[in-house]
Amino acid sequence: MGSHGIGVVLLNWNNATDTIAALDSLWSADPRPTAVVVVDSASADDSVDRISQWAAGNDVPREAWLEIIVLGRNLGFSGGNNVGIRHLLTRPDITHVLLLNNDAMVDEKFFSDISDALTAAPDAGLMTGTIYEHPNRSKVWYAGGREIPYRALIEHMTVVPDTAKPVETEFISGCTMLISRPVIDRIGLLPEIYFPLYHEDAEYSARARAAGFPVLYAPRAVVYHKIGATVGPAKTSPYIMRAQVRHRVLYVQRNFRGLNRLVASLYLIATKPAKAIVETLSGRPKMGWAVLAGTVEGFLGRGG
Repeated sequence: MGSHGIGVVLLNWNNATDTIAALDSLWSADPRPTAVVVVDSASADDSVDRISQWAAGNDVPREAWLEIIVLGRNLGFSGGNNVGIRHLLTRPDITHVLLLNNDAMVDEKFFSDISDALTAAPDAGLMTGTIYEHPNRSKVWYAGGREIPYRALIEHMTVVPDTAKPVETEFISGCTMLISRPVIDRIGLLPEIYFPLYHEDAEYSARARAAGFPVLYAPRAVVYHKIGATVGPAKTSPYIMRAQVRHRVLYVQRNFRGLNRLVASLYLIATKPAKAIVETLSGRPKMGWAVLAGTVEGFLGRGG
């Protein structure tokens, strides 16, 4: 990987099966990342034991390559990842930190391809690759992203460009986000107000761009993501729905200015109460209340 020392943060919460699949992909990569830290978010199951057993069974060097940090409580996506980032940056050989969802797996050539992209764009602040779905690996989930400000939406592109050259993008998903050390030095860590998750990656992408760092998508670097493992509960869980709505509103209030902020706010004020009514009339009053409560909390600037 040349001069690029990449440390990976994997966040685990009661899901050793997916985390071990992610670790398998990292251990099998050629070349491997410089180091990996698994941050366990106070799992109530046997996750830590299972991950430790995986490491022992594969002769993975602990401390030198893999470390496991066990938290006393769940700090959410940003809080847990920030613990891992801080830990990795105590190592002088780490130049970049890769946030990787524990339900994602890197392609064997991922670190070779992302390193080539970094060589081509050494000033990159944030970088990511093409994310395919798993097990349907022919379906693209992310090939760059853009904002639609007036609707307060983040949209994934799904057409992979026919080039190895890194291209600019407006949004990088936290599923696979490579962060350079200078970005962290300049703009700090992930915003922890978005608890437990959603929109922290959008704000971090926006902050990096605002600070003048290139935010780039490297098409040849490939990751596979078990989509249902993370987005599935959103359609059925009032807790997740409330967080999604709250953080969409909060993102606008924290990051938009002028006309963008006014129009996006009016759009949310018009559409979210309407959605709450539809949910309630459809026999899902708890989801309706989640939408309404999340909207109000977002406008009041309250995090999770």
